[in-house]
Amino acid sequence: MTTTKNNHSPSETILLDDKSCDSKCILYENFIDEKMSAELFTNLLTTLPFEWTHYTVDGNTIKSPRRMVWMTTFNEPYKFSSNHDCGLPPHDFTKEVLQIKKKIEYLLHSEFNAVLVNLYMTGDEYSDWHSDDDPWMGSFPTIASVTLGAKRSFCIRSKRDSSYSQGTVLSPGSLLVMSGNMQDNYQHSLPVDETNRHTANPRINLTFRYIKKELLHLENSKPYWNS
Repeated sequence: MTTTKNNHSPSETILLDDKSCDSKCILYENFIDEKMSAELFTNLLTTLPFEWTHYTVDGNTIKSPRRMVWMTTFNEPYKFSSNHDCGLPPHDFTKEVLQIKKKIEYLLHSEFNAVLVNLYMTGDEYSDWHSDDDPWMGSFPTIASVTLGAKRSFCIRSKRDSSYSQGTVLSPGSLLVMSGNMQDNYQHSLPVDETNRHTANPRINLTFRYIKKELLHLENSKPYWNS
């Protein structure tokens, strides 16, 4: 793990740099300053239409482990997989989310046209092991993830050896960037917070990505989702 910092950018920590499969994960601490982070958190928590979604496993309807909002520049719902019932309806970017998007695009010199906003209200709410490998993003997608609100642990494991995982803590205002071929070779998760299982300790996470319009027909072609 390597950390660098200069006077013109947030501190940068390399969490993963697997050259054998071109997989990289970088954490930028203090990407958004403390005051702005708190203001954005309050705004998004009180204004975004977070909702539960559902998926079917063995004929049973299962509620998602957290509430979410899907925002895009095109009018397409987000179905994670063929067992994701109905999917998440599309919403336009709000002014505040656009502000975050532009700040990320400036830092990374990358374009994003969609974001999944996750709300974790208590430590019981989580994201299980998965990869952000939706076919409509094409190969080598960059996923840029901003944390607002409570700190939570974040874990990474290789698909080649799932017995070993590494983790870090995502603080409010931080930006996590997964790039290269990471989604094909690694999984990530946000586990249950055992110390705050039943306590309101809300965290909002915005995961920006770029959807290739020529691949929209591949939406929900993954066979299974339960995270």
